[in-house]
Amino acid sequence: MKKIKYLLATLLMFTLVLTGCGDKKEEIKNNEKANSNEVATEELVDKIVDSYTNVENYKVNVDLGFKATVEDETLDISVVIDGTVDQKNKVGKVTLSVNAMEEKIATEMYLAYNDTTKEITIYVKNPETNEWIKTSQSMEGMDMTVSEDYNKQLKDMLNTIFGNDKLKQIEADENNYNYEAVITGEEIQTYLKLFLNELLGSLKTEETNSENNTNAYEQLIKLFQGDITFNLSVNKENSYISKLKVDIKDFANKTINNILKLSDSETTMDIARADAKIEFTDFNKVGTIVIPTEALNGTEVSSVLNTENLLNLN
Repeated sequence: MKKIKYLLATLLMFTLVLTGCGDKKEEIKNNEKANSNEVATEELVDKIVDSYTNVENYKVNVDLGFKATVEDETLDISVVIDGTVDQKNKVGKVTLSVNAMEEKIATEMYLAYNDTTKEITIYVKNPETNEWIKTSQSMEGMDMTVSEDYNKQLKDMLNTIFGNDKLKQIEADENNYNYEAVITGEEIQTYLKLFLNELLGSLKTEETNSENNTNAYEQLIKLFQGDITFNLSVNKENSYISKLKVDIKDFANKTINNILKLSDSETTMDIARADAKIEFTDFNKVGTIVIPTEALNGTEVSSVLNTENLLNLN
């Protein structure tokens, strides 16, 4: 299990990379001459965002998976989320299934935003007892207007992922135009250098900016290798997003094994899967979501994320 601890620590670093890449795209983008299959990213993003102006509801399926083997230990985690989103009435329904290390958890939840109180309420069914719990969170000061705010978030998300001028159009299928963007290990290293330079500059201490520490940071950055691949499918008829996938298998394999070499040169990790797949369907076909009475009357708690509340795992 000691090797698994290395993995979990490394996954936290992956989160940093994936959430921060978009902020530095302009500084790390490839200046080589565009290939014939390169896409005008801004034009495509605008077309997608415009198509969502009249979207009132839809279904979404999220499939997250990570499977790896270290010596004789296997880490196998899968998370499947089936969601229904009613943007018009600001209500959502989610069924969640988690399978991790031979442990399975399945539950159901609803989310609802109240325009009057400016609160979002989350209702969750306890998978152990089947009893409902609920909690409310103030959203005061946040713009929850569906048309403008949602479209802005969608545009920001797409530009963050694909705004590096490397989006390529690949072979289309019967219903979708398909696109791919690859962020290389070299680009990730460049982003990390920029991030650390900004961080160290803001700290402005002799210790953090010493030559020894700078060299240590550079050696750490060199451990991050491998590519991250994004795939986007856009419906030919209405320009809605059909599928979105991010695959970090190559990046995870190379980077984690580089890190493992620091502590145990004979230990390696074989990663069979490390990706997230999102599929959108049934646009404007879902109808109204009705939150069940037993959920509305559920027990009020401070947080549904508390494992004692949610899983009863005392």
